[in-house]
Amino acid sequence: MTVLCRTLVFCIAMSGLAAMQAHAAVFVSDDFSSGSINPLVWTQQQDPVGGSGFSIISNELAITIPAGPNHDLWTTGNDSVRLMQPTDDVDFEAELKFSSIPTQGYQMQGVLIEQDASNFIRFDFYHDGAFVRVFSATIIGGVATSRSDLILGGFGSALYMRVSRTGDQWTYTYSIDGMNWDTAAIFSQAITVNSIGPFAGNYAAPGPAPAFTSLVDYFFNTASPIDPEDGGMTGPDTTPPFIFNDIVTAVSDTEISATWNTDEPADSFIEYGLTTGYELGSMSDPALV
Repeated sequence: MTVLCRTLVFCIAMSGLAAMQAHAAVFVSDDFSSGSINPLVWTQQQDPVGGSGFSIISNELAITIPAGPNHDLWTTGNDSVRLMQPTDDVDFEAELKFSSIPTQGYQMQGVLIEQDASNFIRFDFYHDGAFVRVFSATIIGGVATSRSDLILGGFGSALYMRVSRTGDQWTYTYSIDGMNWDTAAIFSQAITVNSIGPFAGNYAAPGPAPAFTSLVDYFFNTASPIDPEDGGMTGPDTTPPFIFNDIVTAVSDTEISATWNTDEPADSFIEYGLTTGYELGSMSDPALV
């Protein structure tokens, strides 16, 4: 397999030792084919009511929620079970495939966009007791606004969703086959995005809420999807590694420390200088890390 290097470039203003990254680190795609949840990428946020869990089953993320207490996310707070990763507050598009279909009210699964505990956006599929519905809502300062609540006309063995952000505009599309897409919602909402990830939940009033296992086949940043999904590489790898978790810190008046992660083993290369001409030189390391 050919492993390519993606260059991470820094412009250093030596007077204040400020560093500006030329690469915007957004979230990382995952097809959950490694057999475990990568702790460098994901944070497991289990609900405060307990009993839930995460596992990898047949190259899919399984989010398991027991029957009984509600694992909901609404104006009372966020008790959903979610796997989150940090992201920059920039434009993006996420695509998810779920191999699970909610069959009881109110089982739910989707993607969560978080600023903090009181400000987030949810995009999901849920069951209302009769139908599977395509839902989205903004919860800002504890105030909820429904953005879409549509009956899903039909479905097969999987559910797909795409969420794109352009400035303050959000677009939610969905599919039952991964090829033909329908628009569920387009709306405007200002939010400072800090994290993103798949979630699952359940709700009943009065209870008990039904058990549910959400199966996430993949979670993609469409700017850098995993292709082919779940391995199956037959030729040279021509996709550069995806860089994330970029951290630049001052060591002294003339030194910095630069660290980052990649989604596959890669060699390293840095250019640096007083201007964007990077005239002071470069450093490289051929080790695949």
